[in-house]
Amino acid sequence: MRDHSNLPDSEAFDAALMERDQTLAAVRRVEHALSRAAGANNWIDEVRSSLVSLQDAMAEERDELGRPGSLYAMISSERPRRLGPRVRGIREQYDDIVRQLDSFRRELDDADGTAADIGEIRHRVEWIIRALRNCRNRQADLVFEALGLDFGGPGGNPA
Repeated sequence: MRDHSNLPDSEAFDAALMERDQTLAAVRRVEHALSRAAGANNWIDEVRSSLVSLQDAMAEERDELGRPGSLYAMISSERPRRLGPRVRGIREQYDDIVRQLDSFRRELDDADGTAADIGEIRHRVEWIIRALRNCRNRQADLVFEALGLDFGGPGGNPA
């Protein structure tokens, strides 16, 4: 765990980082599953399983985004006029991504893994990951502006 003891609420910052790290690991599992040859045994099952992991990680991160006492609640309460609308916008964007993923997962349960499905599956999952990256970039910008810290971490802003 990184040392953020100089923050007004370092536990909130550490909790947010932990949720981001779990989601990043889930994104990497999804990307790995998608990168395998679609004709490989159980390709679609591996994609489904990795999406369930991503869905679980995103649900936990969404809970953290909305939890009283969270980093985002702290930012919003300390600068309500300037940053409150941005925090709400990030929460709404994240909720939309979660809804999109949930809808896609339900559709995926009906997919049979045909060539037409494979292209659509890869396209839709890549869209979800791009949307998540965009949201996370907005989060990093917000945290940097509010606290003067790079929330993206070393090496840039992870998914």
